[in-house]
Amino acid sequence: GRLSKGRKKISLSLDSRVQEPSQDTDECWEQSVRNARCAYESERIRSVVLEIEKSEASSIQWKKYGVVLATLQKAVKQNLTDQTGEVEMTNVARQQHQQQVGNKLHVLNHQWYENVRKRRQMLRATSQLEAEIEQLRHKVKLRQQL
Repeated sequence: GRLSKGRKKISLSLDSRVQEPSQDTDECWEQSVRNARCAYESERIRSVVLEIEKSEASSIQWKKYGVVLATLQKAVKQNLTDQTGEVEMTNVARQQHQQQVGNKLHVLNHQWYENVRKRRQMLRATSQLEAEIEQLRHKVKLRQQL
C-alpha cells in the first residue's frame, strides 16, 4: 500500500461543509479537494438512499436484486471451483510429465556419458593398434633388409 512505499497516510474529513485550506500549499489544497470529494460522495449516497426510501416498490426491487446477486455469486463460485479444478489437473499433468521427462533425461544423460567413455576407450585402443601396426611394419622392413 501507500504506507509500505513511503507515502504519507491520507486522512479524510467527513464533514459535510467544505473548508478552504488553512495554508496555501499544494498538500493543503489536495487535502481540501479530497475532503470536498468525500463530502460530495456522502451527500450523493444520502440522496440515493432517500430516493430509494421514497419508492414503495424499492424494497421488492432490492430483494429481487439480492436474489440476482446471490445467483450470480453462486455461479461465480462454481466457475471458480471449476477453474481451480482444471488448474490443479493441469498442474498434476505438468508435474507428471516433468517427472517422466526428468527420468528420461537422466537415462539419456547416463547413456551419453557411457558412450563418451566407450568412444575414448575405442580411440585409445585404435591408437595402440595403429602403433603396433607401425612397429610391425618397421620390423618387417628390417627383416626384408637383412
